Amino acid sequence: MTAGMSALSAGFDSLLAIHGEELSYLAAADIMTNERGEAITDEDQDAILLGNETAETVTGIFEEEFETFNQAAGVATTAPAAFLRTADVPDAARNDMIVRSGVRYYVQSVQRNTPGTTLLILSRDVQ
Repeated sequence: MTAGMSALSAGFDSLLAIHGEELSYLAAADIMTNERGEAITDEDQDAILLGNETAETVTGIFEEEFETFNQAAGVATTAPAAFLRTADVPDAARNDMIVRSGVRYYVQSVQRNTPGTTLLILSRDVQ
């Protein structure tokens, strides 16, 4: 890693220390679903039921209305998003889940940003 990349990574760690919050991260393969593809929950505890796995707690910066821009279409939209350390979500993929304050969000897009950081564009689960 070059000195510039190390500085970017250290800068992100500083941002996480100030603005970061704990989020639960679940890989799509570990989420038990019903016949309609909906996550199965434990109604008493509002927790996602997993096969033999448990959710990972990761520190990230959550944005409720992150703005994205589609250059080809010339359209700006907003969506929930989470900035995380790539080391915490090295295999992040579409349909993985982030849970924040009991609200479920599904990963729509994974973007590897500056070295060591990953941006997850999310959609809020309709519960």
